[in-house]
Amino acid sequence: GMTVMDLCSAPGGKTTLAARKAGSGKVICGDVSERKAALILENTDRMKCSNVSVNVWDASVFMEQYKESADVVLLDVPCSGLGVIGRKKEIRYRVTKEDLAALVTLQKKIVDACWQYVKPGGILLYSTCTLDVSENEEMVRYVTEKYPFEAESIDPFLPECLHSQQTKAGFLQLFLGEWDTDGFFMARLRRKK
Repeated sequence: GMTVMDLCSAPGGKTTLAARKAGSGKVICGDVSERKAALILENTDRMKCSNVSVNVWDASVFMEQYKESADVVLLDVPCSGLGVIGRKKEIRYRVTKEDLAALVTLQKKIVDACWQYVKPGGILLYSTCTLDVSENEEMVRYVTEKYPFEAESIDPFLPECLHSQQTKAGFLQLFLGEWDTDGFFMARLRRKK
């Protein structure tokens, strides 16, 4: 019965899973271009997700109509992709320090707009497919210091073999090959009431 927002949602994998889990709830999702929105629609149609609204939007621009409307906001932001370098080897040749700085600036703009969609008491799930601390742990610190959020343990949602001090603190950094996965980062932040 919840309202879930998936802000940077193409191609729609998280959206379709959220739609299934939401049951009678709804998922409001979108991405920055018509092409990306079409990918989401293709996947939600294929999976017969009738509780999804697909939009074209720039996640870095605040949309007043969604203020405090979501129980959960999924924020899988554009990132350097350093966690998938094993599959996309060209990343090592094209990512520069300037690119990383520009991505962190973009991520902050997205967070600055999107935190406001979370209802008081709701959840912001932040994730990337990178290993870069400035895009991950430092971004979580940015959110919790600047906005009314606190990190919340993710242990109840993970297999026990992944439990650690990190997961108790509300985030998890998976490293390339560590668990037969790519490198991913995820954090669970609850908006204070």
